[in-house]
Amino acid sequence: YSNLGLILAYTYFQWPLMMLLMLPAVQRFRQQWREAAASLGATRSQFWRWVGIPILLPPIIGGAALLFANAFGAQATAFALAGGALNLVTIKITFLVKGQTDFNPGLANALAVEMTIVLAIAVVIYQYTNQRA
Repeated sequence: YSNLGLILAYTYFQWPLMMLLMLPAVQRFRQQWREAAASLGATRSQFWRWVGIPILLPPIIGGAALLFANAFGAQATAFALAGGALNLVTIKITFLVKGQTDFNPGLANALAVEMTIVLAIAVVIYQYTNQRA
């Protein structure tokens, strides 16, 4: 019922989604790249530093942006775990619309617009990095 519990719950259901997002990038990874680096005298760490990570970095950043958008918009998990104890945007909007703490639909609308902007930025980052990958 704390921030740590919420982080653990989100990590538990976001981890498999990240694996699904990274699977196409890992499948495109070619064994020839590793062999070429080895034939040029590169060590394993040099291969990952100069070849592997730069190839996988755009899908990692894009997947992280998409998972951020997914977690940012998820309200049910946070509300089920903590009720109103955590100060999250989605829970705040719910309380402002339902009037459980105070009824202020204007503030709820403003928070929803800001949330939409943040989510749109995350989706644009995902699309950009997906095109680069």
